[in-house]
Amino acid sequence: MTGVLEKTKQKTIGIREGVILYHIAIGEFDGTGILVELTGELDLSALEELRETFDAAAYLREPAIVDLSGVTFLDLLCARELAVRSHLYAHQMTLRNPSPEVLATAQACGLEEWLLLAPETGDRDRERTSDREPSIISRAV
Repeated sequence: MTGVLEKTKQKTIGIREGVILYHIAIGEFDGTGILVELTGELDLSALEELRETFDAAAYLREPAIVDLSGVTFLDLLCARELAVRSHLYAHQMTLRNPSPEVLATAQACGLEEWLLLAPETGDRDRERTSDREPSIISRAV
């Protein structure tokens, strides 16, 4: 896996008017799979990079964890992309640690039943969650 991952390893930084808006990184997770880290403001300007990152992770056919803890803003299109990918790759990709902004967007856009999340693991417990059954965000945020 490491050889393929080296070819696929990505770091994308979205900059507008000299300000870093978002960061998307894909790399190895504890030698057991792939970690996709999303941080900052994910809006239309990040959508294509988000899709390309998910495509790259799916191509590797390894368990993938998507860490949402650093997302400070999530627009409807990116939230929809997360929801679609969480169903499309439910057997392979796990969304984890959603920030309050991710939960608020999901609720505001009516996607809370579509966005599949792994049980909360916290930063101290970095175990692989891809073997767990995904849970659905509850309506109470």
